[in-house]
Amino acid sequence: SGCINLTSIELPVDTKKVSEDAFSDCTNLTYIVAPEGCRYTFNENEFPNATYFKYAPEGVGVRITYARPGANVHHLIIPTEIAGLPVVAIGDGAFTRTSARNFAALSEEGQEQQGLVTVTIPENSLLTEIGNDAFKDRTDLQKLIVKNNKIVSIGKSAFEGCTSLEEAGLPSSVQRIGEKAFFGCGKLKNVPIYEGLLSIGTEAFANCGFNRAFVIIPSTVTEMGTSVFGHIAANALIAIPNTLAKYYDENSSYRKHR
Repeated sequence: SGCINLTSIELPVDTKKVSEDAFSDCTNLTYIVAPEGCRYTFNENEFPNATYFKYAPEGVGVRITYARPGANVHHLIIPTEIAGLPVVAIGDGAFTRTSARNFAALSEEGQEQQGLVTVTIPENSLLTEIGNDAFKDRTDLQKLIVKNNKIVSIGKSAFEGCTSLEEAGLPSSVQRIGEKAFFGCGKLKNVPIYEGLLSIGTEAFANCGFNRAFVIIPSTVTEMGTSVFGHIAANALIAIPNTLAKYYDENSSYRKHR
């Protein structure tokens, strides 16, 4: 405690428990990193400028299993390394925890809360996967900025219920978009989809905004769930290749393209 010049803490992989006051008065902390099995209660108001991460081994790298931004963390850059190993995945439900619920509760009480506005995955990141429910119901999140070109999979309900999300810059490396991945993102204007995408899950973009959006489903897609673009803006145009003709419905917003 009292280490005012300390900006980050990375606990050893065998750490089991840390007392609540262990980092008291370390007011300049920006990152606290602990292994998955470690018992520690992070106070987002005591460390308003810090983000608390938990991690677990994932192949040759690590997976972020839990992430809790401090009260003043509005723009978060996902770390490229933890414990000297590359961060290769954001785990299931990692950001869908107390922070999101607290933001929603405080907003309902009329308190002005900015919350976690942007999440950035940097260019040198080796992140390949965003897990199921990873950011589910983060009603504060407005923008996902992806600068690397490594992400292969967006999990089920990864961004479901992110009602403030306006921009999700997916890279051309994405091959799989899971069921309800962006379900209910009512402010989402569009999502870039590139050749190389293989599958899109059921209701992946249902109940999204897509006002005046024009989305072309690439010919590389071989599997597509039902109601992928259900209940989007009436003026949106979704073009699908002839290879996916079984999804074509003259009464829907789908249009064939060659």
